[in-house]
Amino acid sequence: MRTLRSLIPVALVLLMPGCADEAPSTPGGDLEAITWILDGASIDELVDGAPAATRATIRFEGGEVGGTAACNLYGGTYELGDDGAIAISVSSMTEMACEEPLMSLEAAFMTALGRVASFRVAGDDLVLEGDGLTLAFSAEQPLPLEGTAWRLDGIGSGTDVVSSTLAGTEVTATFDEARHVGGFSGCNIYTGSYATDGEAITIGKIVSTHIGCAPDVSDQEASFFDALRRAASFQIQGSTLTLLDDQGGFLLWFVAASE
Repeated sequence: MRTLRSLIPVALVLLMPGCADEAPSTPGGDLEAITWILDGASIDELVDGAPAATRATIRFEGGEVGGTAACNLYGGTYELGDDGAIAISVSSMTEMACEEPLMSLEAAFMTALGRVASFRVAGDDLVLEGDGLTLAFSAEQPLPLEGTAWRLDGIGSGTDVVSSTLAGTEVTATFDEARHVGGFSGCNIYTGSYATDGEAITIGKIVSTHIGCAPDVSDQEASFFDALRRAASFQIQGSTLTLLDDQGGFLLWFVAASE
């Protein structure tokens, strides 16, 4: 299991609304508090041969910027100027290793963000430009908690140390309107109950099948079940779901499973 550091600062960039002084107006529409997805044409300009499901995003909120970069999560800051001027600085990133061309795309995307000098928003479309560069994004609509098939991407303990899921395993969760949660733990099928009140969430006792798996897979399963039991709140931004503990610490990070 790969260990990731710097994820909590990045995750909180994505989750928590910040406070900021009054900023210059946004040309054409709202820039902030929206998850923007890099479009396929822009991905193709950055690297050849990226898989169709490749995901790169950016979100601006209260002077902080963050998102996913094909493989890892990143975070940093941004400053708005007059007439659509913007400067983006990436300062933290997780350290997962992915196969090519995802790592090349990630590096090119990070370099491109550092070159961005201006932006414009038209409805659900965002364009970042600078030094001969054009990156086009579309706004991602938040998915509902209930009925979405969520796939686990990261497991935390409420601290700044987070682990990715084991290669070759898939951990899932689906919350239904009857207040049942269930899925596959990477080793066993599980089910339980849950209750929500706004963004607060409580997950009840988890029961599962008892298939024996490799020790590392069983350890991951135990960490996953423990995190579910400790969940106290959740946040959804676009197609990502994050569960937090009662201190706001990172527990689980999911993305919506592909159709």
